[in-house]
Amino acid sequence: MNSHFSLPDELLGEIFEHCLPPYPACPPFRGLGSPTTLAQVCPRWKSVAHGTPRLWRAIKLDLDPSNKNHITGTAARKRLDIAEAWLERSRSLPLSIVFHCPTHTMTPILSDAFATLLSHCSRWQYADIMVPASIPVEEQAGGEWRAMPMLLELQVYVHSADTEPHLGRLRPPNLKTFVGRLTDDSYYCEMLASEVWQNLTTLELNDIPLQDIAPLLSQTHALVHCWLDIWNHRPVDDFPDIQLPNLETLILKGHGQAGDTNTLLTSLTLPALQQLGILDAFIVGFAPADSDTHINSLVSLVQKLGCRESLTQLAIVTEWNVWSTYADDIQVALPSLRQLHLKPKEWLLALRDFWSSKTLL
Repeated sequence: MNSHFSLPDELLGEIFEHCLPPYPACPPFRGLGSPTTLAQVCPRWKSVAHGTPRLWRAIKLDLDPSNKNHITGTAARKRLDIAEAWLERSRSLPLSIVFHCPTHTMTPILSDAFATLLSHCSRWQYADIMVPASIPVEEQAGGEWRAMPMLLELQVYVHSADTEPHLGRLRPPNLKTFVGRLTDDSYYCEMLASEVWQNLTTLELNDIPLQDIAPLLSQTHALVHCWLDIWNHRPVDDFPDIQLPNLETLILKGHGQAGDTNTLLTSLTLPALQQLGILDAFIVGFAPADSDTHINSLVSLVQKLGCRESLTQLAIVTEWNVWSTYADDIQVALPSLRQLHLKPKEWLLALRDFWSSKTLL
């Protein structure tokens, strides 16, 4: 008799779980590492696999043709059918959901897929969601709050105008990590309840105008890690004072005007900051009036942020190697630093080092 026939169902189910990517990573629908493949080995394995909800709780529904070859309507429908079967087999367990789709194409299958996943949003624990443009009016959330008691990490990407309301207004009381890219950045304050912003520990906002940052950061007192990819289309006169006493990581990149970005930086107090990644253009203007040197600008910025004693890692993105020639001077001026990334080719490595473990999906 084969040994697997003598194993209890629960133990065999645990063995199956170790054949999949560790949760919350999503296994493929088919092939190596898929619970579907395990269920095809024999009738008993199928029975055990289908009866083990943990095997089906991480679902990646990829309907984005830019990620693979062209996806026909039939293929998309088949993927949705598989996702629906996995949702049913996962029973009441928390879910890890990844939904990738075209964000400018209006097709019924995208509406159906989005509505199906949203119908289980009370079980979402980790979610990486592209919001499609094609949502029927009856599926739009309107003004009600969506209860999402299990959600810990949320990534939302919107690329079509006026589609933010399709996801609705969210109230995930345990949310710790939020990554966003919207077309209407003013909608962030409507999307998440105010108490949610207060509990966040990790925040990444992409392509966000400067004027929409202050209302958000002023609420994130528990923030530990922050990534801002900014741009600016109109001058910003002033920012309120923003104190983030727990912030350890700040990455600031984008295409804003240096003077306007300085207005943001001047408003920040970050006494616990350890890792700083910043565009060299955003350092300009912090030197004392009688000096315009790179070193004085950098030191003035660090002093203004209030992190001269805590800062241990610094990355400056630049098209030239000018900052690398100041490495020794920077080390003398900021002796708390233990690691410098000052060459253009080091920027991406620094971002990976600073941010790779901050999100799980």
